[in-house]
Amino acid sequence: MELLVRFAIFKIPVTVLSFCSLWTIRQGLGEMFWAAWANSLLTQVIEFLVLRSQVFKENGWSRKLVTKQFTTFWGWACVIGFFEGWMLSRLERAGLSYPTVYMIGHVPTFFLRFLGDRFIFRKRNIH
Repeated sequence: MELLVRFAIFKIPVTVLSFCSLWTIRQGLGEMFWAAWANSLLTQVIEFLVLRSQVFKENGWSRKLVTKQFTTFWGWACVIGFFEGWMLSRLERAGLSYPTVYMIGHVPTFFLRFLGDRFIFRKRNIH
């Protein structure tokens, strides 16, 4: 439960940042798929630095722990980025406005990130 509360509180400012950065990246790259992928990687790096800081404070900054967490986070970011890019580009091609595309597309990725945090990291004893 604590993880869910921490995750939800953190996600509000990250969602606003993600919304703005995706729009900016989208304007620069011109393709929603690559913009969503780049934005997902950016968001995951921010989440890695902020959410994992507590784990590092509790367990120390060992090279093994940081490497294990970062590689898992980066791999998960690539999976989510691919899914989010595919989904958002499909929604954009359907003619939906950007805010609609973002909100519809962000809900499944929010749950993917939560599930990944809950099951992948716990299963690998990364928490």
